[in-house]
Amino acid sequence: MEYEIQRKPFRRGMRLSVQRDGRVRVLAPVTTPMLLIERFVFENLEWIEQQKQRWVEYHAKHPRKRLVAGARLHFFGQERELVFEDEQRKSPAVEAIENFIIIRGLELAEPSVKLALKRFYDKQARLHLPERVAHFSREMQLYPSGLSFRAQKTRWGSCSSAGHISLNYKMMIAPEAVIDYVVVHELAHLRHADHSRNFWQLVEAHDARFKEHRHWLRAHQHEAEFLDN
Repeated sequence: MEYEIQRKPFRRGMRLSVQRDGRVRVLAPVTTPMLLIERFVFENLEWIEQQKQRWVEYHAKHPRKRLVAGARLHFFGQERELVFEDEQRKSPAVEAIENFIIIRGLELAEPSVKLALKRFYDKQARLHLPERVAHFSREMQLYPSGLSFRAQKTRWGSCSSAGHISLNYKMMIAPEAVIDYVVVHELAHLRHADHSRNFWQLVEAHDARFKEHRHWLRAHQHEAEFLDN
């Protein structure tokens, strides 16, 4: 079986993961001998096959969206219809109006559409999320050392040991209350690095419906996959 090995200098043990495309990844300390890594993979072959099958079933249930006219895309928690309008432009322009996401431009091949949508969601995140971070920072009296935006496949946000918060711009598919939950979650990590009881109590103090919002993200994660590379 082929698998990718990522060696981490400060990692204590080994960890397996199966990616959405079926690739197997092993995280291991830098000093771990190959013999131990091979044995670790062999001892977990059954689990690996189960995870691969789980992803096969997932993709069958949630096929990747084709970015064609009439496609239904989420933005701010609302499902909207993708519409194309011919217009003489150097690059496509994207706008969300009522129940539609409208892309204007002459070059509307799917790769161009995808790039335009990624830029649109990223721009909307940069316009909206800093204000939400500032709002909850004041409310929670927790202030990050910095804020950045990324496109990750499995994480909605992260908080570094230095207090820098990174948010996934793909969360713009979600309702505002769910977006706020992600912000509160990452700010809470400024006080509690783990997911202890104290951490969740702090989250609940600023989002009483956090369990519902967390469930929404899990149930709708596939809706953001059209923004993946």
